Amino acid sequence: MSFQKILEKYRKYSFSEHDKGVRFERLIQAFLKTDPRYSNKFKELMDKNILSVEVIRDEILKVVKKIKKGSIFFNYLHEIGILKYIFPSLDNCYGHEHGKYHEEDIYEHCMICGDWISNRFPLIKLAGYLHD
Repeated sequence: MSFQKILEKYRKYSFSEHDKGVRFERLIQAFLKTDPRYSNKFKELMDKNILSVEVIRDEILKVVKKIKKGSIFFNYLHEIGILKYIFPSLDNCYGHEHGKYHEEDIYEHCMICGDWISNRFPLIKLAGYLHD
């Protein structure tokens, strides 16, 4: 999909000018985190603790408050290799079997739990994602 088509989609489906800006900001952040020319810079910031814990916390809470399926966010963090720096214990759950009572692995189980909790309770929702 072309950049222009993405922008057209944002204009069509955004709820407000603020929502449009938030969507665009996330698009640019995703690009900077995944493009090989820039993704290593983000990892350097994490390794050097230049990116503050408060900023990371605030961004995670924004996601948990606004996005019904926060699992998309956590899956993306895992895919680009950042989850292990922010939530190493959650990242370690990826691929671990959960026992005979669950078909999904522990990580997927946590994602399902978090996704089922209402956005009105962001800390409880976050606890759902991190509970194992």
